[in-house]
Amino acid sequence: MNRTKEEIYRHLSIDIVSEPSKEGVEGGDALPPKATLEASLARFFEPEVRELKCEKCSEGTHARQTLRISSMPKYLLLHLKRFIVVEQPIPSTDENCPQGSNGRSPQVEYVFQKNKAPVAIVKSLSLDAFRKEDVESKDIDPSTETSRYAIKSIVYHHGFRASSGHYTADALRKKADDGGSKNNDDDKMEDKEKAEKFEWVTFDDSNSGVTSFETIASRKVKQSNAYMMLYAMEDNELTKDEI
Repeated sequence: MNRTKEEIYRHLSIDIVSEPSKEGVEGGDALPPKATLEASLARFFEPEVRELKCEKCSEGTHARQTLRISSMPKYLLLHLKRFIVVEQPIPSTDENCPQGSNGRSPQVEYVFQKNKAPVAIVKSLSLDAFRKEDVESKDIDPSTETSRYAIKSIVYHHGFRASSGHYTADALRKKADDGGSKNNDDDKMEDKEKAEKFEWVTFDDSNSGVTSFETIASRKVKQSNAYMMLYAMEDNELTKDEI
């Protein structure tokens, strides 16, 4: 199957978007909104109204632009927009002239501010809602091509500035082969052994250690600093035996 580079790999920069608040389990206070990849992707693919103008007649009109995926990539890299540009006033150095008291607008500077909203880290992700319905491709059968993705690695940014900080990562890695014999008579045992070929490893400079996805997903510090997430299409030849 011949695929272009874009079909193998796709990079999306998405805003951090929270799900709507939900009521408590027993009808009490509303639970705080939680940022999710599903809501962030929905914002990315949300239709936009564009203003179009005719160069000859100067008349304008509006058009609705919609983004959809026509071919599912093998690998999906999600970049969370953690850093946003904000205005902040520049402190005045003149004690006799407080900022803005001279009739002029206070001076401002533009800085990058980090959004530390926790984002739910999920093991699998579906792009069904963002598929193009009338896909036409000679190489791909849209009825059989999966749109589900499994997480493979996460990069974190620790710090408050875009120009500085510390990076760590969690990644799924293949275990070292111990050379032991395997019993393939039981299908359940085969599935279990296949799942146990891989393990999650935390990388922090020269230090590394084995962890678990449950530990990763439950830690708020990881949810608040997750910066890039790599997903791979489930059940495909390119990813089932490699990480």
